[in-house]
Amino acid sequence: MKRLGIISYNIYGNFTNYGSALQSWALHQAVSSLGYQPILVDYCPDILKDKDPLNPFKGMWDRDEESKRMCELSLPAIQENYYKFDGFYTQEFCRTSKKYTSSNFSEVVKNENLTGFVCGSDTIFCMDEFGFDDGFYANYDCMKKRTVSYAASFGDPTLTEENCRILNDRLQNFLALGLRENLMLPYVKEHTAVPVQRVIDPTLLHTSKKYDTI
Repeated sequence: MKRLGIISYNIYGNFTNYGSALQSWALHQAVSSLGYQPILVDYCPDILKDKDPLNPFKGMWDRDEESKRMCELSLPAIQENYYKFDGFYTQEFCRTSKKYTSSNFSEVVKNENLTGFVCGSDTIFCMDEFGFDDGFYANYDCMKKRTVSYAASFGDPTLTEENCRILNDRLQNFLALGLRENLMLPYVKEHTAVPVQRVIDPTLLHTSKKYDTI
């Protein structure tokens, strides 16, 4: 059975996030239903490597005293949530044997016996949030031309001349692109030859009975 690595915004962040966990699980289930073995890649983008979900205040956008106090009061619940989510990612997914970052990502295909990759979903293409992360944009050599995106979102992008230059280059890494919104479809069609279409979020691919299992 072919093993496909799923790369997305999920395990690492300043706070645990229900949406990112659920979309990853839903995509994991959808890939499995197509006859592949989905592997959740334990991937930490460089931009998230200094985040501490057990003490998230230093990574918050709001750094005023009131926000600090609210974070302190919520800290026991925040920490409890972190461990619950970590258990979810461990128990409900087939997860890579080790953590991957920019420093060791070149080893992932051999270590995990991967055939290809799926990037998505969530706002992984949001350049204002993550920049042009090499994992999210399939820019590692082992990902180029063996990766598709599914329901990836650009958010509300800032398309400067420099951003467009980088974006046009990064999109060439993909075999096909599935985008979550219509917003960037015309742009992608105009600036790349990569097949692209709008797709629904993976959370909408399943019935309520599927969600009853978790």
